[in-house]
Amino acid sequence: MPDLGLPITVPTELPDDLADVIYPADTLHLELNAGRPTARAFIVPDLTQLPVGARVTGGELVLPVNTEATSGNRAVESAHFDACLTTSAVTDGQHGRLSRAPTYDCEAALSSATYRPKTGDFVVDLGPFITQWYAGEPNFGVALLPTAVDDPADAATTATTWHVALNGSRIATGEPSVSLLRYEVADTTEPTDEPTTDPDGDGSSSATGGGIVTPTPPIAQAPAVAPTTPEPAAPAEALAPAPYALLTSPWYTYRGVIFLPLAFLVTLSLTGRSLTRPLGRLAIARRA
Repeated sequence: MPDLGLPITVPTELPDDLADVIYPADTLHLELNAGRPTARAFIVPDLTQLPVGARVTGGELVLPVNTEATSGNRAVESAHFDACLTTSAVTDGQHGRLSRAPTYDCEAALSSATYRPKTGDFVVDLGPFITQWYAGEPNFGVALLPTAVDDPADAATTATTWHVALNGSRIATGEPSVSLLRYEVADTTEPTDEPTTDPDGDGSSSATGGGIVTPTPPIAQAPAVAPTTPEPAAPAEALAPAPYALLTSPWYTYRGVIFLPLAFLVTLSLTGRSLTRPLGRLAIARRA
């Protein structure tokens, strides 16, 4: 199952006393002060980039800790926060105290973040959220909520004050936060022995610019071209009879035509005789 890392929207909420502090751009802030949560964040995994027909089988949020000097981090290793299902719309790009924070439901879906010192990030299991989204809940995202420390007995063993700055999805320096999803897609392609462009041999490849992992589609094999067979030449059209053929063809189909030349000569002789008669004799005959 290939993994697909998707960007997230990164609005965050800061308490009044932190709203005027200048933090690195595109960072998420979580804070616990004297056991009381004073800063929380809301993120929305972008699932629109999943391939058509893909079904998500699991995944996690990977939230790198910002390392800039102005991040405001404090006791990062001691930070404890949970992720809950967001139940109302989240507006991207909002920072500072939110006048109307999104709502959330920790009973519908809840995961605790785990800090990884070697990679310097927090990981949140998205399994409970994926279940809710497939059950029909809209993907309004995930609320990151510091775990309150209300019991004085817990305060003896649990840090009550800490601050964590997480990288957003458009962070200029460092790795961005992503949602790393595992999914399955029904294979409808014909098996082929053609090599693919996947150098790792695991069906996935890493894209540059943010650590987003996307599956490498197989190269479509060119369709086989059938050998071309020359079409038979069209039969030549019959030519019209040549003039010679017309002259040698019979012109008549009736008898007696052989006497036509003789009749023509007699007619010609009579016509010539009438034209050569003396005019004087003809005139005298008319006066009589």
